[in-house]
Amino acid sequence: MDLDMGKVLIVDDEDIILEVGEKLFSFLGFECIKAKTSADAISYYKKSIEEKNTFKMVIIDILTNDKINTEELVKLLNEIDKNLYAVISSGYLNHPLMLNYKNYGFKASIKKPYGLKELQMLLENI
Repeated sequence: MDLDMGKVLIVDDEDIILEVGEKLFSFLGFECIKAKTSADAISYYKKSIEEKNTFKMVIIDILTNDKINTEELVKLLNEIDKNLYAVISSGYLNHPLMLNYKNYGFKASIKKPYGLKELQMLLENI
């Protein structure tokens, strides 16, 4: 993956995860867009498609307090972009979405809280 210029989307309901994620990705040379809700994530993704500047990766938390659940969100994003590289993120490693992420349309998983080392390892595996 080209680390020079790229855009990533982080979808999480925790401000601290969004802020830390933005700082980490900025340090790695990415532009980072933050979304607190699934609706915002869909809106940002559609806009990126319209602008022909799609996201290199989307990291999605297991959102429990959202109108659109995580499974539905990744399905909708995969419909918008067949080349979507979606990563599921949670601190709950035994959650079915984390254990079987490929069955739900995700390409990888990352445990929260993640740091620079974990993101670098994730990027190396892409």
